[in-house]
Amino acid sequence: MELVWEISGWAGAAMILTAFLSVSMGWVKAGRAFQSANLLGAAAFILNGAFHEAWPSVATNAAWLLISAVSLLRMRGARGTDAGAVAA
Repeated sequence: MELVWEISGWAGAAMILTAFLSVSMGWVKAGRAFQSANLLGAAAFILNGAFHEAWPSVATNAAWLLISAVSLLRMRGARGTDAGAVAA
């Protein structure tokens, strides 16, 4: 079972770093894919950190996850507003 938590941590690191690299290099814009990768990566880090009782890491990644979740919700709300403005 320990292997699952280790894979979770490494997968989270890969997601977050790949998203950051992609936005930093200009390959993608900081949109839904970026925020989704950050959210999933943070969730994986939370699982790994909790397994290792690395509470500062868990707290940091919980904040990271919440920031990404709020950003995704705001994007979803903005998309609905844009569609309403176009229809009007």
